[in-house]
Amino acid sequence: MERVGLWLALLALAFAGPVLVTPASAQGPGSDRMPVELVAEGIPQPGERWMVALHFTPSTPEWHGYWSNPGDAGLGMQLDWELPAGWNAGEPLYPLPQRLVIGGLMNHVYEGDYAVLVPITVPEGAALAGAGTIGLTASYLACTDTICVPQQARMTLDPARAGADPRFGEWRAAIVPPLDSAARFEFARDRLRIGIPIP
Repeated sequence: MERVGLWLALLALAFAGPVLVTPASAQGPGSDRMPVELVAEGIPQPGERWMVALHFTPSTPEWHGYWSNPGDAGLGMQLDWELPAGWNAGEPLYPLPQRLVIGGLMNHVYEGDYAVLVPITVPEGAALAGAGTIGLTASYLACTDTICVPQQARMTLDPARAGADPRFGEWRAAIVPPLDSAARFEFARDRLRIGIPIP
């Protein structure tokens, strides 16, 4: 059902924004326009949150990726994890995107390389030596101002041998901070007042 929804969204994108181009490959889409690597902040510790990152690098400057909310056109990323029993992947954390208007449509994009962080909960007593590798299939779009190409990357990472990537400090600083508190609203006679906290 999710796959049907994905292709319906891609079809809608073809009519609403840049032209969709599907690679003519019997094995499905690759990741040549927007290669991605899966790296870790270090070796995970049982009972703690472990942070990993998907680092995207466009093959040439005209390609861009999308925020979790792509805007009027585009498509958000989908992640399919293969984790050891008891391990859980949280919601992806995105950096602040740029705005791109094409044909009157607002898009939330990333120009240049960027990283999406994903927190993974490691259960108490997890045996890293026997956990094996984790797997991830990422499905996303790479677009220019005129065309969009579906991308799919299959990645693996061995938690027991994960090195600490020195770029995590920079990537963490780029993440959009959460709101300080919940938004509020109230009805005042004939008006609706909405309060949104600023981080």
